[in-house]
Amino acid sequence: MLRKELDEAEAVRKRELQAGKEEAARNSGGVMSVEDQKAMAQLKKENQLMSSAWLDLNSRLQRENVVLNRRRESPKSWLGKQRAAVGLGVSGMAGR
Repeated sequence: MLRKELDEAEAVRKRELQAGKEEAARNSGGVMSVEDQKAMAQLKKENQLMSSAWLDLNSRLQRENVVLNRRRESPKSWLGKQRAAVGLGVSGMAGR
């Protein structure tokens, strides 16, 4: 699901970048000024950084979720099973 969202965001970014290039070409007769080229390069770099940050954040969230799911395994000891049956959980204290 996250990969699909990332792909959609990347497609939107590419369409906006292409639209920006086409508009700049119409406005300047096909020649971009040096300032516009620098701004375009800076925006490309910023978009790449945002995409990599988004991917990193999502992968961290997925990893943390996997670790949390592993901790919720059923208790193996008899006492742990009894605690789970009465709702005390692993720590032995209800409501925490």
